Amino acid sequence: MDVAVVKDEGLSKEYRLTVPAATIDAEMDAQLLEFSQSARLKGFRPGKVPVSYLRKTYGQRMLGDVITKTVDQSVKDCIEQQDLGQTMQPKVEIVEYDEGKDLVLKVEVQVLPTIPDIEFSKITIKRPVVDEKSIEEETKEALERIAQENTSYSETKRMAQKGDALTVDFKGMIDGEAFEGGSAEDYRLILGSGNFIPGFEDQLLKKKPGEDVEVNVTFPEDYQSENLAGKEAVFAVKIKKSEKPEAKGPSDELAQNLGLENLEKLTELVRQRVGDEYAGHSRMHAKKDLLDRLDEALDIELPALLVDQEAEQVARQMQAERGVVDADHDHDPEHDHDHDHNHDHDHDHDHEEKKVEVTDEDRELAQRRVKLGLALAEFGRRNNISVTDQELGQRIAAEARRYPGQEQAFMNYVKENPQMAEQFRGPMFEEKVVDFILAVAEVEDVKTSKEDLMKELVD
Repeated sequence: MDVAVVKDEGLSKEYRLTVPAATIDAEMDAQLLEFSQSARLKGFRPGKVPVSYLRKTYGQRMLGDVITKTVDQSVKDCIEQQDLGQTMQPKVEIVEYDEGKDLVLKVEVQVLPTIPDIEFSKITIKRPVVDEKSIEEETKEALERIAQENTSYSETKRMAQKGDALTVDFKGMIDGEAFEGGSAEDYRLILGSGNFIPGFEDQLLKKKPGEDVEVNVTFPEDYQSENLAGKEAVFAVKIKKSEKPEAKGPSDELAQNLGLENLEKLTELVRQRVGDEYAGHSRMHAKKDLLDRLDEALDIELPALLVDQEAEQVARQMQAERGVVDADHDHDPEHDHDHDHNHDHDHDHDHEEKKVEVTDEDRELAQRRVKLGLALAEFGRRNNISVTDQELGQRIAAEARRYPGQEQAFMNYVKENPQMAEQFRGPMFEEKVVDFILAVAEVEDVKTSKEDLMKELVD
């Protein structure tokens, strides 16, 4: 095979391969010989069908497979001969071919950059943490919320107060006409819950069971139903029953009603959940600090194609968050770092996506994501980090539990669509690599407030 270098610009390579006709003939002979060992044709004993007969009868039919295998092997040999290392999926075009003649290929390759070694033990990561006092305070507040959510009520004839539960019938009218969703019977409303239009609940305060109340409200301008937004409405409300809360606060009785032994056990459970939540946020901040440091430490050339593709994804994500992107385009807003940049990547699309405007900010973020994705993938490979099938199965099962009654349907869907499973495997792999690095690096705990710890992180 003759290999001519057409372009050699950084990570972008282009080659012109000329595969001799003899190579294609040899591959055809090999496949025909293999076929002859199992072919069962009338008039011939099993395994005794002449290759010449098979070539004449089946050669044209097998030519497509022969060319495909020859192309794949030729591209693989080219990459190895040129010592390119890891690459993205090459773009291959057949330039010339007629049966019995040489095969000429155009091969465009994006080489993946070499990721330098980093001594993780010399990296210092700051991990914000809250003190025990904050955990205790949050635990106490959580217990109070649980008690409030599980409050028992007793019927009362007093004037309604904030926190009371009213059972009402109501019918809403706009310009004298009833509207969809504006009526209900025996609706239970907790005053002060904010579940109704602003001003609705306030007009029921100090009212008693049996009263008929006319409630006048204006739907917010940003109301979810556009046909109601900004309009004035009148509701005829009949108060049928009023109940007052029996505030008892956290207690052994509350714990037992929730299936626990006593308040001490409930407190332990809540404290554990609070601690886990804070620990999760601490880790997210530590991960962000780690990624920032890796981004600063790595000065590598990036494959232009990957950056371009990622920049478009970022632009779509940003526009989706502003509500101005094509509604048919589905993009995961939680996407952070695509670490699966390897030679198995296939960048062909079945349809043309609508182009979006890519800003400098989008491209800068895309460069960060591509760089970190490539780095994490390589660090994971060097340290033999992987996601086992068992771990993947457990993660998918956990996701399935988010759809009560449809768990099996979800599991079947993932099984029938392997690409779905990979959407879980990727983030799991990234987290395992991050955990590995954090375990080696110097992690310094820094005291912070609950408010700062819980702040939302951005790229």
